[in-house]
Amino acid sequence: MIQRLFFILMFIFAASLVAQTSSAAVLEVPEDFFSIGEAFRHSEPGDQVHVAPGQYFEFNLILPLEVSLIGMGLQPENVIINALNQGRILVCENLTDRTVVQNITFINGVASGDLDNDKNGGAILLNNSSLSLINCRFINNSAARNGGALRCTHSSPQISNCYFEENAAPEGGGGAIDPSGPGGLAGRWTDTRTRLFLWPDGHFRWEEPQAC
Repeated sequence: MIQRLFFILMFIFAASLVAQTSSAAVLEVPEDFFSIGEAFRHSEPGDQVHVAPGQYFEFNLILPLEVSLIGMGLQPENVIINALNQGRILVCENLTDRTVVQNITFINGVASGDLDNDKNGGAILLNNSSLSLINCRFINNSAARNGGALRCTHSSPQISNCYFEENAAPEGGGGAIDPSGPGGLAGRWTDTRTRLFLWPDGHFRWEEPQAC
């Protein structure tokens, strides 16, 4: 009797794992959803949003919990999110290391506004997040205060093989990443295509461009 109950419980546990795995979906843009924002609104934890090659004119996007954003081009230049200087491109808040942003170019993002937080992170604002940024490009983004491309607070992202060019901010972070907010930047910097200079005050600033 006990052995039979054990096998029943094991079957229920295995079935629940299969159900959790099978519930993850791939949402394709623009095949399934016209925009990245629309795909985000229909996503659930564990899903992946796959973006086909092209240029997408979007801003003020919020990456949902445990949803990954993947560009499907051969290079990050093939999938471009262009904010047209209308606002910040992406907010990443309370995201775990199960979240990946990969193979995408972020251009013309602007962080400006009345609230202090609106002035930071021209391309991406990370707060309390430990996601991975892999093989992405950040070009011509700006912030009114900190982090022309990225602003990180209470975050520990893994930044790998990313490229920064012509990003700007008058205060912390300058042309690339500002890790100086509350909690700083505790992540691993494994970039191989960007030269950054770590100033004594803890700010990463653009030193000089390097061909990718």
